[in-house]
Amino acid sequence: MNKKLVTSVIATLSLILCLAAYAAAQTIRKHPTTDAANKNTSELTDVADSSNSNDAGVTQQNPVAGSESDSAPVTVTTILTKSNPLQPIDQWFEQYSRFEEVVAPQDAIMEGYRALTFYAVIEGRLQRGFALDLGDGRVVVHTTTDRRTDIDQLLEGAKGVISLALQTSTTSTNIACNCVAYARREIPSLPSIDLTTYSAKSSIINHRFPRVPSVAVIPSPKYPDIGHLAVVRNVGINFDGSLNVTIQEANWTACQITMRTGTPDGLHIQGYFDPTYPWGSASPRLDYLSPLYGPVGRQFWVTTSGINFDPSSVQAILLGGSYCNSFGKCVVPNNVMTSKSTKGMNVPLTIGTSGTYYLYFFNVTSGKTSNGKPIKIS
Repeated sequence: MNKKLVTSVIATLSLILCLAAYAAAQTIRKHPTTDAANKNTSELTDVADSSNSNDAGVTQQNPVAGSESDSAPVTVTTILTKSNPLQPIDQWFEQYSRFEEVVAPQDAIMEGYRALTFYAVIEGRLQRGFALDLGDGRVVVHTTTDRRTDIDQLLEGAKGVISLALQTSTTSTNIACNCVAYARREIPSLPSIDLTTYSAKSSIINHRFPRVPSVAVIPSPKYPDIGHLAVVRNVGINFDGSLNVTIQEANWTACQITMRTGTPDGLHIQGYFDPTYPWGSASPRLDYLSPLYGPVGRQFWVTTSGINFDPSSVQAILLGGSYCNSFGKCVVPNNVMTSKSTKGMNVPLTIGTSGTYYLYFFNVTSGKTSNGKPIKIS
């Protein structure tokens, strides 16, 4: 028989069996009432016990208070321990055998941690759930019989157990699996907002020039909606005027704290949170230069564009070569630039030595420097 046809038939039968199991279920677990303390304790023990030897036995069950109706939703939250703390959540979940059937597992990020959301047949009922990797060798598995619940509602139902679990986790592995947690530990003044999404991370950018200590905001190629944070450990100036930045970060390599060095462009850094300034405050950003080249020893004009330049105080700073090797040596003062606005200006340059240089802009009033762009002199 054709291999693709066999695969299709198996997948179809699997889904049919899943739905049939749900339709055939006649009874569900009864809800303990607030008066049935003994029954409640017994039922929690049943949930914590399983054929999976990695079960940590910490379980929370959230029945609807005072309801004995079989149609009322039942939620169960369990904390399990992985035999290999560094095993990815998707691989661990494939080996987790408590569920009779699993449908449509999907990667997710919840509270900054890797997770899988799924539908599963449990005791003959189709249920909604997630498995969240705490990064310290433990996994929170949360299920509910209310299949219509969304991810936010799922997370809300398990927040108590997750919060307790995180409070009792002090291992470095937990920090190593979460870039935000690591950045918060290293830079305590990092804004205390939810930094799960890339848009939230981008909102804290208040400088385009790296300094120590600051936190770099970086897109994530694997999780573009989530992004990444890294701590700036060192900044140097290259001969061509570009910058060399060393960053230290958690979870760029799964559950490890590592370091990388490169130019801001090479590391794809979009900006920085600098604890010297209020978070989210405006910072000059240089987007474009024209032309990108100029003659040796003769004046030429460069047109720039970007955002958040201060027309009354902005200066152009040239870096590169053996002389313009530090800030303040090669400066174009504010009064000789023309057509100044918050979005750009025209800058006169005269450079006596061929080579590649980088042009930056400094708002004197705020003390903030833009990112740089290269210009070639020949």
